[in-house]
Amino acid sequence: MKTLLRLSLGLVAFGLQTLGAEQNVDPATGLPTATTEGAAADMYHYSNDDELELQAALVDFNVVKGEYRDLASKYSVISFKALDSGSDGCRIEMGGKDYYLHGYKASSDRYYSDVTVKDSDDYTYSTVNNSSRTIPSYTVCSSGELRTLASKRIQVAQAQLKYSKLIKNKSIKIGNERALKANIESAERGEAYGLRRMAERYRKGDGVEIDLKKADELLKKAEEAGDSEKNGLLTARRTSEENATKQMFERAQRAADNGDYLGAATLARCYRDGKGTEKDLKKSLEYFEKAQVLKPYNPVPDSIQKEMDEVKRQIKPSDKING
Repeated sequence: MKTLLRLSLGLVAFGLQTLGAEQNVDPATGLPTATTEGAAADMYHYSNDDELELQAALVDFNVVKGEYRDLASKYSVISFKALDSGSDGCRIEMGGKDYYLHGYKASSDRYYSDVTVKDSDDYTYSTVNNSSRTIPSYTVCSSGELRTLASKRIQVAQAQLKYSKLIKNKSIKIGNERALKANIESAERGEAYGLRRMAERYRKGDGVEIDLKKADELLKKAEEAGDSEKNGLLTARRTSEENATKQMFERAQRAADNGDYLGAATLARCYRDGKGTEKDLKKSLEYFEKAQVLKPYNPVPDSIQKEMDEVKRQIKPSDKING
């Protein structure tokens, strides 16, 4: 019974729950249990009736699709050159071969495309020397047949849309179930984000029953956890930025040593701003001058000269003398 839904949605890890089951609560945390068997059956769970609905929609889609394929297999869409008119149609040429097209009047030596036809019996006609010739033939579809084809195609699209919507809705249910489970587990670990999300859920009744008192308690815990968590995040971010600037400095140094203009200019700015290394205006000026020598011809002015002049102004006279 559940095989189809598992295959359709890729949800093998999630057991099916029945609407209305009781919600288990961890007495230590006051949170619904996310991992217990039969846990937290709420608006995000679906029942066997939901799966039966999905199966019925898939069956309907396959039936209508099969009917359309059977009907469409009787017809072809052709493009051809008209040769000459006959008693009830015209002789045509496709791929270097002659055919007869019943029910279609066409002007000789003109090309026609996208004509819907069905197979007919071979057609025999008399040639100019009074001999007979037999060629394959087609019959043009009537307007009624074309309407039937179009109607059946619409039915296929509608059945497919219904089935796709059901899959999407049930995927959303399971996605919400996963989010609820993740929020609960995060809150159990004392993380500010999980505590805050569970507080919002209890305030809105989002996946759990409304409990404003519990929402306030969790929000307070989230604020307490947030301070230490933010400090940890800031430290991690600062360390990451420092590592990134150090790597940028090292790459620029290798490039500058290899005679690369952009590497020299970047290295000069690193020394000027103290990024990835100690601030050193004399070395900054040295690499700006090197970059100016290495700079390829470019009619568009850049900022190298202005940056050099600014570094020169920042260097103290005593530094120049000592240098």
